[in-house]
Formats: sequence, structure tokens, C-alpha cells
Amino acid sequence: EKFIHRDITTSKFTVVRSDETRRRPRGHILLKDFGLSKITEQRRNGRLVTIQRDQNRSKIFGTTSFISEHVMARDTPYYRDDLISSCYVLREMTQKGLPWNDCRGVSAFDDMLSMKRDMNGTSLFGENSLWNSSAENESIPDCAPLAQLFDNIKQLNWNDEPDFKLGVGQKFC
Repeated sequence: EKFIHRDITTSKFTVVRSDETRRRPRGHILLKDFGLSKITEQRRNGRLVTIQRDQNRSKIFGTTSFISEHVMARDTPYYRDDLISSCYVLREMTQKGLPWNDCRGVSAFDDMLSMKRDMNGTSLFGENSLWNSSAENESIPDCAPLAQLFDNIKQLNWNDEPDFKLGVGQKFC
């Protein structure tokens, strides 16, 4: 079975401090709370059954600040949307905010949707951010590869399955 989470936020991640009984290395990041998750692919009676796309969904799943622009536009959530949400979480956790967190009022949803549609890797993890190290402060990691990762994710079509093994073991920052 394969599934999507559909509600990725900062509160859904936890860092393993010490877990001798389960043999998880310290520092691993775990995703939790799969209450809104959905199976995208499974075998039933020997037949492969996959999630169907509906581009006019009446209900939006997830937290507005973290869902992708596709989900905000009422498209069925899929792999790319969880990955986009994960990038938003990385930005939120390290830079103390997302560009659309100040959107308020009647037009907040539309303003946020517009900002997300225009967002690219440089805008999210760009050159003037905490992600880039400087000669004066070597303790700030260079996570510029996240900008390219975000751009690659945003280019995925709805039914594209990302290469989840790409980057395994790679240290981004």
C-alpha cells in the first residue's frame, strides 16, 4: 500500500532523542498523526486500485498555511502536495514564518493562494535567508539545495510519482 498524509504541519514532526527499544538513531525525524491520510494505491483481489483525481473537490483537507496551491485550488491531494507541504514546514521551522502568515481578512485565502502559485525555491529558501552560510557565521548551514528541490517538486504533475530514494542518505544542511 502507498498513502499520502494530507495534513503535514510543524506539529506533525518529532525528532528522536533516544530510542534504544526501537533502534532508531538519535536525530531521526518522524512524521506522526495519520488521521487524515489516504491510501493512494493498494491491491484488492489481485487488482491494483489507485486514487482517482477530482479537480473540483468540495472539501479541502489540511491546514491552509501548509497545503499546496493545488489543494487550495480544490485538486485531489497527491504525493507532490505532501512534498510541497514538507518544504513549507522546513521553512516555518527554521525561519520562523512563511511569507503568507500575515495574510488576513476577507481576501486572505486568495492572497495566500496567489503567493503560493508565485513561490519558487529562491523565494522560499533564497539567498537572503538563514539557509545560506556566510564567512562571518559558519554555524549557519548552507541549505541552498532545498531551493532546487522545491523547484523540482513544484514541476511534478499530479500523477507523477517522485523518486523517493533520490537524496536518501544525503545531507541537505
